[in-house]
Amino acid sequence: MSDSRLEDRQAIREVMVRYAHGLDSRDLDMVQSVFAPDAYAEYGTFKDTGADKITEMLRNAINRFQGTLHFMGNQFIQFKDGAADVETYCVASHLIPGEGGQDLLVIGLRYYDEMAPQGDHWVIRRRRINILWRQTSPCNR
Repeated sequence: MSDSRLEDRQAIREVMVRYAHGLDSRDLDMVQSVFAPDAYAEYGTFKDTGADKITEMLRNAINRFQGTLHFMGNQFIQFKDGAADVETYCVASHLIPGEGGQDLLVIGLRYYDEMAPQGDHWVIRRRRINILWRQTSPCNR
């Protein structure tokens, strides 16, 4: 594998790390930076175009939780015509108000992204998620 492919793989991985860090630290400017300005995304019933609209939806969603932790795991990358199809596994933990305290909502999901280079970094042009499972339990902190 060429050095440039290794560098591309690392840059693609960095997109997902920045996305997770931005969500968990509530840095929505960082979250928005991972999307192309005209990106299209499908998150459940949300389907829209534009990094600003996607970021606003994520802002509203993430603010419902007292805290989150997104762990990005395995990644399958297929390069094609100057872009890449990227499948990333994620386990996302969310603190939510519960009866007598907090509950922990844990979701297993996959991100299906089409990414492309933009300047000196990669961005998401198209995104679809697939929620595989979810579990809610009391949280002891």
